[in-house]
Amino acid sequence: MVTYTYTLKEEQPQQWHMIDGSGHDYGPGQYPQLSVAVGDTGTFAFAITQGANFAASPIGVVGGANKPPHAGVGNGQINVTVQTPTSLTFTDSNNLKGHNQLNYVLYFSDGPNSTLDPIISNGGCCTAPGGGGTEVSQIDAAIIIAALAVVLLLIYFAYRKTSAKRRGAGATPGSTPKADDVSRDG
Repeated sequence: MVTYTYTLKEEQPQQWHMIDGSGHDYGPGQYPQLSVAVGDTGTFAFAITQGANFAASPIGVVGGANKPPHAGVGNGQINVTVQTPTSLTFTDSNNLKGHNQLNYVLYFSDGPNSTLDPIISNGGCCTAPGGGGTEVSQIDAAIIIAALAVVLLLIYFAYRKTSAKRRGAGATPGSTPKADDVSRDG
């Protein structure tokens, strides 16, 4: 599990800054992209040290490149675990197959334009790299391998049957036909 902890400061009205544990200050337009690796989960904790409180509905999340139009976490990956006027913690289950990007917005009590909007880059769960930028799940890969094995076995048995017919009724692959064997070739 990866954990991100940030303090939040409203330097000017509706101008929010994220400060990480090392003291790095990310201002508006410079918010970092936070990553959750393949198969991992994430915990994100935010504490307001200066400025307005979190709004009653403090977070909006959508997948893809667009920002969420309103608060809500209906994407199935985010679960708010702590919510007070000055703190917000949520977990990211990172449970979709393949890489996906979450755009989220934190909302504050001092107006609809008082937001902070970083991005979460999810590595996804249960995937193995495919070719050409695709993803193949481990279950899909096992099914594909099993299907290939069945096809190869069918080809092998068809070859044996054809070989036996060509060599005669009693012949087996690798045996030499005898004078009394029936030949189907003429």
